[in-house]
Amino acid sequence: MLNFSLKETICHSCGSTIERGRWFCRTCGRSRSSNQHFQFKPWELIIGITSILIVISLCSSSTVLLIFLRQPSTAVSPTVSFRPSRTPEATEARSSTQNSKPSDTTTQPVNPISTPRANPSPTVKSSNSSRTATISCANKLYFVRLRKSPGYISKDDLADTVTEIPCGETVTIIGGPTKKDGLNWYQVSWNGKKGWVADYTSTGKLILIFNK
Repeated sequence: MLNFSLKETICHSCGSTIERGRWFCRTCGRSRSSNQHFQFKPWELIIGITSILIVISLCSSSTVLLIFLRQPSTAVSPTVSFRPSRTPEATEARSSTQNSKPSDTTTQPVNPISTPRANPSPTVKSSNSSRTATISCANKLYFVRLRKSPGYISKDDLADTVTEIPCGETVTIIGGPTKKDGLNWYQVSWNGKKGWVADYTSTGKLILIFNK
């Protein structure tokens, strides 16, 4: 009964449509939410719930331990510890032994640490600098992610996203295509920002409509 009350909505992570009655997106596997920062995969929800249960269990154990420690303990007879005092002869002998040791403090030169220089990232050369393309609005595609690098598998979508381009916008092709994760990726420029966009989604929906 609860599943049928769920309406059809848009997945804020991949832009696909989550059908009515479904909790998770078929494309990226994330849960439905009104904000992309609160969309989780099933295993992420399991880990989160398990962590909360572990914290609750630890807090309960600590509370029980504190209650147990606060209980009055039985009377224990005090113990008297006897510590013999040092004789003047032993103290004088020890001080003379410490003074007879030569000081061996030699400073060793510190080798400077050389910091390796990072190699500059290679630039993508292409002859598509004058080409443009339009983001398709078909198949309920409302926006597309402008990614920092080609590919989408095993990536953190939030960290890899430069911005989100609405459908109907025109982008300039400045590089590509590059084959990654079974898709053709093009380097594009939009509103002063550069990144990578695939020509199709993983489910076969058209994204880039190349202008002649």
